[in-house]
Amino acid sequence: MIFPTKGGAWTLYQEDVDEWQAQFSAVRVEDECHHAHAWCEANPRRRKTPGGMRRFLVAWLTRAAARAPHRYVPRPSDWTCPHRDADDTPMHGSQFRCQQWDALEEARQERAAELGRLTMEP
Repeated sequence: MIFPTKGGAWTLYQEDVDEWQAQFSAVRVEDECHHAHAWCEANPRRRKTPGGMRRFLVAWLTRAAARAPHRYVPRPSDWTCPHRDADDTPMHGSQFRCQQWDALEEARQERAAELGRLTMEP
């Protein structure tokens, strides 16, 4: 992703996104970077310098993590079961559910229910 800055363009690399996702597990870092990019586009007078972009994005992610009600739980489409044998087939049969999958799915459902309650409250 290329950010507009006061001194030209600044490139955000996937390695940075991956590193920050590990550090800011409460938010979806890629989504927040898109939000920050939109802010930079909409506020040309307040754009940062190329040298200050990492600091800007880390501060952005810190604020986003502080606002996040819970840790980000990957959706099933974001996750693949690590229990695979040599030919890359799942080690558990279809009648047996992966315990990690169950834990992720339960956490996702709890978060969805809580978010639903938050939006339903006056």
